[in-house]
Amino acid sequence: MAVVELDRRRARTVQVTRLTRRSPPQIFVAHTALSKALLARVESVITKENVRPVIADQEPSKTNLAERITRAIGASDALFVVLTKNALRKPSTRDWILFEVGAARAMWKNLTSKVTKQYALFAWKDVKIKLPSDSPITQLAEYRPLNTRSNRSKDAMLDEMQSIARNISLVRKL
Repeated sequence: MAVVELDRRRARTVQVTRLTRRSPPQIFVAHTALSKALLARVESVITKENVRPVIADQEPSKTNLAERITRAIGASDALFVVLTKNALRKPSTRDWILFEVGAARAMWKNLTSKVTKQYALFAWKDVKIKLPSDSPITQLAEYRPLNTRSNRSKDAMLDEMQSIARNISLVRKL
């Protein structure tokens, strides 16, 4: 699908890799080393709202991981980022988070305001993590607080994810 964005000086076409309207909406989840139990709960609350969760795996494939992630984000209606201390332990994991968030921001930044409302980045960060103010991860997203040791905090995050998924599902039906 192409979206035409009008500018006073020129009109340009922004290519958006989207699935057809008949296909279910999807949310890309940048899980950053979540526990398997919490990741299963994230998948469950998204699926419950008839939205397909897409979680990048690092299994070998004919296409490289960066291409698969870029395609999946391009076909997604939202990106969920859950930043935990495990994500910052390995520089490679942190770099993948930066790549995923940066790819989403780059793809969605040129969409018209009417279309942009369908594309959103939602992020949660463990309250125990201290990021330097000049960290690229800090600059890419505004994070909602998450205490990974508190069931109440995790439940609040899951409720919010489910609500977002429900809204995306409803918007796609319009």
